[in-house]
Amino acid sequence: MGTTTDKLHELGFDVKGDPSLKEALEGSRGTEAYMRLTELGLGDYDFESGEWTPTSNQVYAFDAEFFDIEHMYTLFLKGIQSIVPDIEITDVREDLSGMTEEMTTSEETGEMTDGTRGISFLCNGHSYAIELTSYGDWIDPEIIDFMNDVLEKENCPKRLHLLPAMDQIAVLFYCTEEQSAALDALIQG
Repeated sequence: MGTTTDKLHELGFDVKGDPSLKEALEGSRGTEAYMRLTELGLGDYDFESGEWTPTSNQVYAFDAEFFDIEHMYTLFLKGIQSIVPDIEITDVREDLSGMTEEMTTSEETGEMTDGTRGISFLCNGHSYAIELTSYGDWIDPEIIDFMNDVLEKENCPKRLHLLPAMDQIAVLFYCTEEQSAALDALIQG
C-alpha cells in the first residue's frame, strides 16, 4: 500500500518523509498528506521586509488570514506565479480605496465586510482586473476562480486546484483534473 510520502512521490511531489510528523499525526493519511504538502508550499516570509519567497514550484500554501493586509493579493499572485510556469505576472496593483474603516454586515450576503478592493495586473502582457469583496485580513476565495479564468484565457493547459480545507491554510496546485481528483482522494483518506 505504501506510505503517505510514497503516495505523494507517486503524484510527483518532492515531500520529505520526516518520521516525527507521521508520529505526531497518529496515522491519519489524509492529515499527514495535507501537512506534508502545506510544509512544502508555505514558503518563507520575512516579517521585517514583507517579502515572501517560494520554497516550491509544485505547491503554494498560505494562511487565508493574511498578515500583510495591504499586499495580500500581491503576495497571493506571487504564490501563483511560483507554481504556474506558463505565465508571467507583472505590474500588480491593489486599490484599497473601496475599503471602509469598519466591518459591517453585507446586505447581499450577510457576511462581515469592510467594502471592496480592486486588483489589477498583467499576465503574459495582457491586462486583467477584478474588484473583490474585502473581508479585512481574509482573502476572498473568488480570486481563485478568477485566476482560473485568467489561465484559461492565457491557454494554460492546467488549472488551480484548492485542496479541501482542514484549517485556515489554503493549499493550491496547478494541475490536471485527474491529478486534482487523486489529491482529493488522498487527502480525504
